[in-house]
Amino acid sequence: MSEENPTQRRTKRFNRHVQPESEKEEDTSWLMVYLDVITLLLIVFVILLVLLDPDPHEHQRTPGLFDGSEGVLDRHTGIIDGRPVIQDDAEVEIPVELQERGIQAAGEEDTLTFRLDDAVLFQTGAADLLPQGREAIDELVPIFEATGARISIEGHTDNIPIATARFPSNWELSTARASSVLRHLAEQGIDPRRMRAIGYADIRPIASNDTAEGRAENRRVEITLHFDPTRDDFDELPLTR
Repeated sequence: MSEENPTQRRTKRFNRHVQPESEKEEDTSWLMVYLDVITLLLIVFVILLVLLDPDPHEHQRTPGLFDGSEGVLDRHTGIIDGRPVIQDDAEVEIPVELQERGIQAAGEEDTLTFRLDDAVLFQTGAADLLPQGREAIDELVPIFEATGARISIEGHTDNIPIATARFPSNWELSTARASSVLRHLAEQGIDPRRMRAIGYADIRPIASNDTAEGRAENRRVEITLHFDPTRDDFDELPLTR
């Protein structure tokens, strides 16, 4: 039996310490599986966190008008932190029953305005609310109660002059109409300290007074919710809710 030469002995020792490349790959391949499992678990935990607590301030949230949540206004949809989620000068989608009563809505960053057709609210040249006018306003009462916002009630007329014993001009007519709406809201339980009535006569038209259609649009009452009282004189009337 021949003896191994020194070169053969060194080769054997080297081979004992060096693993084939294929063995190295097999030994480390489990790391990729481990990392995949960890990644999947992390994703699962994140999804569970979102599902279990989608809004960390949910307890401060007032359900209501435009976010689709159910709550105080189960027939309408939500207000987040007491304010509707709308963009500046945005037309606001409102329930069909409000539209059928001649009510439209539009919003800016800190206000939300409901526009009511005067034909629904009053007889021509009068300031006493019609039964259907009271019903239309009553549709909005739950919204006003849910927000707690300050409320401006504005009366507007067309440019056709009026001169009666009760209303010498459109100024008196528009102011009396706004006051009638305010008085009705107070009767429905809205805090009078939250409200103000303003008459603008024909100085703020939204359409041309040259046509009958335009004049009809201009004859209106607008009820505006103010969600930032520091931006107008309502901040002089602090309220507690």
